[in-house]
Amino acid sequence: MLHGNFLYDLLNKQYINVCETRDERGAAIKLINEIEDPKHSLTIMDRGYFGFNMIEHCNRSGGYYIMRVPVNAFKELGSLPNDICDDNMEIKVSTKSYPFCNTYGYHKINTRKRSNKDYSENTANTRWDFEDTCVIKTRVCKFRINDPDTGKEVWEVLATNLPRNQFPLQEMKRLYWRRWGIETSFRSLKYALGAINFHSRKDEFILQELYAHLIMFNAVSRAAAELPSTISDTGRVYEVDFKMAVYVFRMYFRSYNKAPPDDMYADMTRYRHLIKKGKHSKRLIKPKSAVYFMYRVA
Repeated sequence: MLHGNFLYDLLNKQYINVCETRDERGAAIKLINEIEDPKHSLTIMDRGYFGFNMIEHCNRSGGYYIMRVPVNAFKELGSLPNDICDDNMEIKVSTKSYPFCNTYGYHKINTRKRSNKDYSENTANTRWDFEDTCVIKTRVCKFRINDPDTGKEVWEVLATNLPRNQFPLQEMKRLYWRRWGIETSFRSLKYALGAINFHSRKDEFILQELYAHLIMFNAVSRAAAELPSTISDTGRVYEVDFKMAVYVFRMYFRSYNKAPPDDMYADMTRYRHLIKKGKHSKRLIKPKSAVYFMYRVA
């Protein structure tokens, strides 16, 4: 199966870049370094991407980032109070020997420097792309995300380089909440455009299908963005249904259809759905595989 890593524009609902590899952190670094205008970009990442090397790459990329960090990722987080806080933190890391790190208070990063040496399979191998000793500077935001009525404390930590005076703690929570738009875009990509099923056997052709779906997703998103939301007499907000927009766009995309774009937009406006803010549903995680050719209806 194919493993794709995507750079997604949350505001414009566009897939900007893609990297096909199972090394997710390496792909994230590659995608971040290829951002055309890093000074005006904000990269939001889940906690699966956390790492000292990742944070330092983001610090030196010239752009802004928000990264979710596991609560017990490193010992400095343990010094934070068991309360809402927003502090600047310096993390000392080094690839030098354990005696040096223990003496001067550095985090030891295990890297394989000498290729002619035989290492055990149990030897940890961490990626570090910078100098032997480094002080990583980041802003750490800690807040509670659980419902106060439950009586159970659940804390989350965000690492970022956004300025505190412009982006206070409450704004940080709102910005990271936007990351859920990536998950909803994957749902539309897989089910509305049919990317969950492929029609090829070779990896190169499957990759070709993936790129075709991404291009079609961007085209439909741009077309749907031209149609603003409508408000009913009762104050309810309706927007164009993306799944039906895909169907209409494909119908007009075919070579034999010479109708003007205004007709396509008119057909898209016929299919709208109600926007329900604050709706929550239980997330069911189930492993899924590709549909076999003999059972698939193409």
